[in-house]
Amino acid sequence: MEKKPGALEGVKILDFTQYVAGPFATQMMADLGAEVIKVERPDRLIGPAPYVPYLDQSRPHHNPAGERIHDMCFNRGKKLITINMKDERQKAFAWELAKRADIIIENYFPGTMKKMGMDYEKVKEVNPEVIYCSISGFGQEGPYAARGAFDLIIQGMSGMMSVTGEKDGSPMNAGTDAADIATSLHAVIAILAALQYRNRTGKGQYIDIAMLDSMIPFLENLLSEYMFTGICPQRQGVRNGHNMPVGIYPASDKMITISAARDPAFIKLCNAIGHPEIAEDPRFCNGNVRYENDTALIETLSNIFRGKTAQEWVEILNAAGLPCGPVNDVSDLATDPQVAARRMLVQVDNPNVGPFWQIGSPFKMSETPGSADAYTKELGESNHEVFCDIMGHTEEEYREFFGIKA
Repeated sequence: MEKKPGALEGVKILDFTQYVAGPFATQMMADLGAEVIKVERPDRLIGPAPYVPYLDQSRPHHNPAGERIHDMCFNRGKKLITINMKDERQKAFAWELAKRADIIIENYFPGTMKKMGMDYEKVKEVNPEVIYCSISGFGQEGPYAARGAFDLIIQGMSGMMSVTGEKDGSPMNAGTDAADIATSLHAVIAILAALQYRNRTGKGQYIDIAMLDSMIPFLENLLSEYMFTGICPQRQGVRNGHNMPVGIYPASDKMITISAARDPAFIKLCNAIGHPEIAEDPRFCNGNVRYENDTALIETLSNIFRGKTAQEWVEILNAAGLPCGPVNDVSDLATDPQVAARRMLVQVDNPNVGPFWQIGSPFKMSETPGSADAYTKELGESNHEVFCDIMGHTEEEYREFFGIKA
């Protein structure tokens, strides 16, 4: 099947990002067809394991352990080049790239790009239509602007950890870098909006995305409820406010999730599990009393759900039209038929490491679908393509610039 061009085909992005929030943002745009040139240090710092070993171990600049899975998961479809930004001659080449870029995105510590002389104010002098996005922990202004931040710090400061975890337990962070991913999504939304604005007006602009700002909307209505009532929300485990029963229940083999808070749904649930009398119990007959007697209801339903497997209950409850699902671990998800049908796990042939499984693109679009079929290039693999084919320098200049002997 012929591959359709991406929605962002022709958009040129210069990528000065690291860790998760920045690289994931540019990867999403690469999935949508943008040309992303990612600037890496020639001596990229080696991060924590695990690694995928290289097929060819002969090249001395490689980490002997191979390519870090983390880097392979956030750099697919990008052109990876190596530039020493402390070398004025090499930085001049970065300026060549900046002049042609539609978008520049960076997530260094605030002020770093200004110290390098490549901040928005400088770049827009030579490229006034550029869209320049800076990602940081707390933004470019405010009393915390000069602080460093990582995902865990932001999850704690955003209030999310305070409402995550068991009611009588400790605050908990999400099992993944939720704050980084939230920040990536907000960055991409802002960049796409800025592109639309530029299409309409011809004007570029500066975008300031903060991890803390991006995580606060995940509180949904909780912050407004507090401002209105003065009552600070607390952890409730997997319960959902006053809604009962909404949560996780133990089947005979693993946990399942159910949501049947409204009275008609609760009656349907009781009928489906073969115990219609529960819906008539005075302790459970409407939403208010179910919340007041939540411990008794959880115990009653748990004893029933333990009688069958998760798959049996999912089939029974789905047949009754009740939202439910198993609590999958990663191995379960990897073999889920819905994941396969939606191509959310795809295998690509990476010439450096061999077959590699990676997360698919969630952008299902009829004319310009996202694609996750590109592989992650190795450090500096795109040097020649970018320096010669894209920027028009000669082979002799290429060898001299990168110190390659003829």
